[in-house]
Amino acid sequence: MLLRLEKLLEAKLEVKGEELLLEVCSGEVIGLYGPLGSGKSSILRCLAGLASYKGSISLLGKELRSYRRVELVKLVGFISESPSTQFVANRVGDEVAFTLENLGLRPDEIRLKVSEALKIVGLEGFERRKIDELSWGQRHRVALASIFVAKPKVLLVDDFFVYLDPPTRRVFSEVLRKYADEGAGVIVASGRREFLKFVDRVVELKPMKHEFVAKAKVLSSITPCELKASSLCFGYEKDQLVLKDVSLSLSPGEILAVMGKNGSGKTTLGKLLTKVLKPRAGFVRLSEAKAKLAYISQNPDSQFIGKTPIEDVKASLRRGFEERLALDILSSLGIGDFAHEKVYGLDIGVKKLSLIASILALSPSIAVIDEPTSGLDDFYVDRLSSVIKELSKSGMALAILTHDLYFAKIANRAIVLRDGVVSFEGSPYEVEERLF
Repeated sequence: MLLRLEKLLEAKLEVKGEELLLEVCSGEVIGLYGPLGSGKSSILRCLAGLASYKGSISLLGKELRSYRRVELVKLVGFISESPSTQFVANRVGDEVAFTLENLGLRPDEIRLKVSEALKIVGLEGFERRKIDELSWGQRHRVALASIFVAKPKVLLVDDFFVYLDPPTRRVFSEVLRKYADEGAGVIVASGRREFLKFVDRVVELKPMKHEFVAKAKVLSSITPCELKASSLCFGYEKDQLVLKDVSLSLSPGEILAVMGKNGSGKTTLGKLLTKVLKPRAGFVRLSEAKAKLAYISQNPDSQFIGKTPIEDVKASLRRGFEERLALDILSSLGIGDFAHEKVYGLDIGVKKLSLIASILALSPSIAVIDEPTSGLDDFYVDRLSSVIKELSKSGMALAILTHDLYFAKIANRAIVLRDGVVSFEGSPYEVEERLF
């Protein structure tokens, strides 16, 4: 037995309705399935020794609390749902090498192991790339490579499959399966059942009670606005373009799905459309000069204004609106219970929904949402689909940047980015066969 959890935080874990202990054996891949806010991330943080807990956690027959931190790092690897919070270096190679340097390996050994780990996660030759210029999915790969080099006995993976394109998702499932077959124990947490098909068994957390007020709606009239982008070019390095010649249009009330492999330029395009970035060439034009634009990052931590979700929503409301209205907006998305919680302690899914609540309050003409389903469970994905459709009916134009083939089907139209250009434009139902 590698790992045994008993009555952790007084949380009840159940499989097929029966309360059980969580036990992980060598060679086993366990899925930890639960709805938004059910404690998946908190449990993994406790298992990694990153949070205090009540109850008992036994690692290799020894209580987890009795391990020194330096010992625990060698035994347990943890990949957060927000990997940027774990990085200590600016470049990919330095980040992956960090653990090995602390373990005292020789420089030639470190270079070899770093190269091997990056090859496993599909980032061969990325040693000198800057981490902050990588896509969110690529950052998750860096985090996984950083863990692989240390070869821990237990690997904890917190809901990162939504950030990966489907082929990469399949490859990583095989990588985690192979890692377990070599003698490790792996726990993968997710609120989406489709991402846990490859595991040996699933431990299910008891569901929360979902409560909603009236369906979501914008609070003020939207100024209809058409967006036209022509021949957009952009690159983070002088001699390398991420986008080479991208043109598209977005009409009032339209939902556009922007898809493509990790690193294909989806996030960059979203920032260009909302004028967060300025193109090297080409232009973005709006039919209404006073139209409001909104961009929600795939990393919600970078965008909060307030310390709590309700403070953030209130910042987008006109003066004179009371706190009750802000709470109603959050409740319409099913996160009213989190309204007064500190943002830094919330799951990434709750953070993302909080920012979408701010869109309801702001009522922009055009909204771009990067990876809208990140951190959400199956129930909330369907709920968010309904919210997006309501926003489009009000005249808002929306672009959703996503790897989620299921969610993308709410769009009227989809485009696929490949090698810096639009390689496909058409129905979202035709995307999968054109994507990869």
